[in-house]
Amino acid sequence: LGMSLADIILGPDSPQYEGQLDQRPCRPHTSSKNQGGADMETADCVVIGAGVVGLATARAMARKGREVLILESEDAFGTATSSRNSEVIHAGIFYTHGSHKERFCIEGRDKLYAFCDAYGITYKRTTKLVYATDDSELPGLKKLQDHAAESGVYMTWMSRADAQRIEPNLHCAAALHSPLTGIVD
Repeated sequence: LGMSLADIILGPDSPQYEGQLDQRPCRPHTSSKNQGGADMETADCVVIGAGVVGLATARAMARKGREVLILESEDAFGTATSSRNSEVIHAGIFYTHGSHKERFCIEGRDKLYAFCDAYGITYKRTTKLVYATDDSELPGLKKLQDHAAESGVYMTWMSRADAQRIEPNLHCAAALHSPLTGIVD
């Protein structure tokens, strides 16, 4: 169908794919015998891995009427790579301009917030302070602010007093406030 994994997970209902996933009729669940006479289960699709990506892919296919079989080597779902996720929604502040990492972080952040809103998934925009510990670090902080802005990630310059209103125990010369950083559980 020419769909990327992101399209399958986040946007299979978009107009460019209208009706394509529904063209093949669903078949009822069946089982058959293999050459040795043992029962074999059948399904429209098999997803290997019951982590975040595997479960999201299986969900998308099941919502389109496909019978999905999920294969997982662990004792429970989400216990391998997905369980190592820090749950941080990164704003996209530090990445090299034009890199895939920068593009995917920024697009992914926006899509993740939208997905959470659409499906009632709890998240918190915790925000983030990036700070200069003394005056000698202020030029570097300004450079970081400019770098982030060139990527479309806008951070507010804060004086020491402003930053301490957010975090009273912070000892800094100045700080940048990132309103787009968050966490999702």
